[in-house]
Amino acid sequence: GSGLLTNCTCNLGYIGDDGGPCSPECGTSGKTSGSIRLVDCDVNKCCRVEVEHSGQWGTVCDDEANNFAAVVACRQVGCPNATATQLPSFGGGSDPILLDDLNCTGSETELDECNHGTWGSHNCAHSEDWGVCCVSD
Repeated sequence: GSGLLTNCTCNLGYIGDDGGPCSPECGTSGKTSGSIRLVDCDVNKCCRVEVEHSGQWGTVCDDEANNFAAVVACRQVGCPNATATQLPSFGGGSDPILLDDLNCTGSETELDECNHGTWGSHNCAHSEDWGVCCVSD
């Protein structure tokens, strides 16, 4: 299978049914905008963050993003107690770059609540696609 998961928690371990890392798609909760998913996860549970806006999925540029934003991303996908670390330049995305200049305080429940640039406006390339690692103790 594709290893896609629709109800992620840190305990799932991000391992697909073929024994390799899967691509969790989580934090969506049926919303039409502001959902996020973690994709192309590696064995260290580091994944590219993708966000959804008006039905379109896309990536997040790593400009301005920091570990506070990583904490929010992990919280949004159901890992509120994880050790959250950002991974700038995770790269690899192909959907439109939707968010740039993401600036979180760490107290937000969703990335969309953080300060960020206008949806779809960026000065980035996919090499700057932002990733996070959500590792449970």
